[in-house]
Amino acid sequence: MNPLTQIPSTWANLHILWRFLIVLLLLGAGLLAALVPGKAAYHRWKSSRNFEEASKALAASRFTEARDLSLQILRQDSTSYEALPILLRSASALKDPKAGDVAIAILRDIRSTPEDKVVAWRYLCQSGPTYIPLKSWAHLTDQNKQSLDYQLPIIDRLLYDQMLPAATAIVISFPKPYPVELNSRLLTILARKNSPESLAEFHRRLASQLRDTPEAWPRLLETVDEISQADLARDVYDALPESAHSQPSSDPLVDLRITRCQMAAQPEKSEELLRAAIKRHEERHSIELARWLLQIGHPEEAANFLSLGKPSEFSDLYQLQLQYLEATGANDKLKSFLEAAPREVPNWKVQTRLAVLGRENGDHDLAKLAVKSALESATESADPAALIDLARDAQKRGLDDLSIDAWTRALIRGTGPLPPSESISHVIARLSAQGREDELYAVLSSLHAIESDNRVIHAQFLYISCLSGRAEAQYVVEQLSPLQEKYPELLALRSILAISHVLNGDFEKADELTNDPAIDWFSTNPAYRAIRGIVLAKNGKSEEASVYFEKLPWDDLLPSEKRVFETLAAPAAE
Repeated sequence: MNPLTQIPSTWANLHILWRFLIVLLLLGAGLLAALVPGKAAYHRWKSSRNFEEASKALAASRFTEARDLSLQILRQDSTSYEALPILLRSASALKDPKAGDVAIAILRDIRSTPEDKVVAWRYLCQSGPTYIPLKSWAHLTDQNKQSLDYQLPIIDRLLYDQMLPAATAIVISFPKPYPVELNSRLLTILARKNSPESLAEFHRRLASQLRDTPEAWPRLLETVDEISQADLARDVYDALPESAHSQPSSDPLVDLRITRCQMAAQPEKSEELLRAAIKRHEERHSIELARWLLQIGHPEEAANFLSLGKPSEFSDLYQLQLQYLEATGANDKLKSFLEAAPREVPNWKVQTRLAVLGRENGDHDLAKLAVKSALESATESADPAALIDLARDAQKRGLDDLSIDAWTRALIRGTGPLPPSESISHVIARLSAQGREDELYAVLSSLHAIESDNRVIHAQFLYISCLSGRAEAQYVVEQLSPLQEKYPELLALRSILAISHVLNGDFEKADELTNDPAIDWFSTNPAYRAIRGIVLAKNGKSEEASVYFEKLPWDDLLPSEKRVFETLAAPAAE
């Protein structure tokens, strides 16, 4: 008998409660079957609508709205690539430190358009740690490496970091003849090296390029801003095209650069040329003229165009006023100008100058207060580069302690255009010498997160982590043993690994790493000398070990080094 024919009678015999439950179950299953694709369709519609609204918000410069909408899209579907470019543009406009992660994701995503990848690359080069684009550069295609869209951003970043050899290497990797954009950057590199040899090469190349590419001479001539008037050679003016000689340029900056070159070529006419330039520009281009006069060493002439009666409300003019007051040593007036800075000028810049002023005038209270205010102001700034720029500016002005503290805070924060660790090794050395172990650990932790494959940072971070109880000795041994085998000549690695073996109870292995007659332990880092003494003591050579502890500068060690080493060295150190 067909089972289907039994359904009516079976249904009629069921209890009403069972029939109700079956109907309810069937209705629920049908509703669920309808809702699942309906929900997916709703999410697709919602994401599409959010994308349209985010695009409109970005076009209207409503960056917070664009960021939030693109994040909503990605929360609903993490594979929604189209939201990433909007998120990057809006987050970078808001100076959101997470924008760097978005840029990296775009570069790695095979669905990224060439245009979006260029935007991401520019962001990384301008706003992220230098280590990331430097590391990424090695993995770019040859086609991208030969593209100005990729070359120019990383060269400009290396120039910002004063990494001139690295910038030179990227420029010369481009096939010759170089385009004007690369030629101008190569000239900038030569000027910033500021040696007799580099300046001679600068003038040779600039004169050659002016003759070979006369159509690009205004752009090439910009590079003379990088050198002083005293260093400017006469052959630059001779290489300019005839059009530059015959009549003044309508662009005041170009005209003033030509005048600089003509003054270098015809020093006997310098005063006449100076007066003529002032007459041409004093009415319509007074700010450009004042900046030029300060640049070529004529502050007394610049004063006529700086409205020095009171601090200007306009940032550009105000900065020139400060430059004039500093150049002429008018410290009495400088203080009142600094205390009346316009709002557009970052407070840390004002406070740094006040600190220098206090130091020069012997006003230690002013200097101390200004240093503290500069550091706090840069820390609280919304600009991710504020602490980094403060560190550079303070170092240039001889405020070394302020520079170290600013670098320390910037490195701990771990965001913004941080230079690679090799460029700020002096910060790590200073923190170590001053025994500022907690800050040192935080700096190394941040750098380790950025430069995870940097063997020096990796070893230093694990060393501090191990001695301070944040990492097990066995873990450090596992991490550093392959590295030490690859670089057996590095004493730092051998010493760190040796103390890790000691803490792990493997004294013989520690002795193998440090038992080298070629090493003069008494001229090395005191910590390494102490480690060798500890290794000898743990291997039953206490008398020999005691020599290593005689007159050891224990107070020069980090707190965790001193605590751990004194415990391990006793009683050989007594």
